[in-house]
Amino acid sequence: MYKRQIESLNKKSLIDIHQLPSDHEALAAFEGLEAIEQAKCLVLDLPSSFDEYVKTLSKSLRYDVRRINGKALKEKGATVEWVTAETVDKFADAFFHLHKLRWKQRGLPGAFFGKAERFQRDWLRTAAEQNKLWMNLLIADGNPVGCVYAMRHEQTCYFYQAGMDPAASSLSPGTVLVAQTILRAIEEGCTEFDFMRGDEPYKRRWKPTRERTNFRIIMPPQSALTKAGYAWNKAAWRVESTVRERVEGKSLRNPKPQS
Repeated sequence: MYKRQIESLNKKSLIDIHQLPSDHEALAAFEGLEAIEQAKCLVLDLPSSFDEYVKTLSKSLRYDVRRINGKALKEKGATVEWVTAETVDKFADAFFHLHKLRWKQRGLPGAFFGKAERFQRDWLRTAAEQNKLWMNLLIADGNPVGCVYAMRHEQTCYFYQAGMDPAASSLSPGTVLVAQTILRAIEEGCTEFDFMRGDEPYKRRWKPTRERTNFRIIMPPQSALTKAGYAWNKAAWRVESTVRERVEGKSLRNPKPQS
């Protein structure tokens, strides 16, 4: 089916497909074409209990993770709250604010502004109504200092984005909230925790059990116009790769495994 549709389009179009997972059935339709590695996706196969999972982590991370249900947070005046359909707009405001703070520290604008932010706000409301949104906030002294934006679909929890206040680093908001999300995923019967695109070192700390590669496929151009589009797209990809390497701190094409 995919092959017939692609062949009919390729007679007059430039076909440029992004982020096609290595296990997607459509990939077979592009056999023989150049497949450009576009992103690594790290996946954690979840055990039956959180205690069993924690045993796989490094000693330092185990210590931090075990604080999430202890007295340490309460002693620092911190609590974790989960989003509901009634609180989704408040959580969204906190998330976008914290996300921008986190990226500002890197000298970058962040991933959400303008139409992208409006789209996300609409989706957050829809996902909350459908009980698919797993967003949590770390509240310290009455103020949000960390947020994780995750979603659940069927038996998989997808870690999408996060926002942190750099001034609250002593509370380890990222560690606390990711641990809380993995804990919930295990308790509610999920079998996978998908870290999604990006091979950042902090994701490796959580001991993902496997990798999935996403590919980019560009069909050979057939006309002068599509050749121009092909050249433009390839140039844009080089710029995107450079930016991603800066953010992730390593080569996108050849990421080094973390111990």
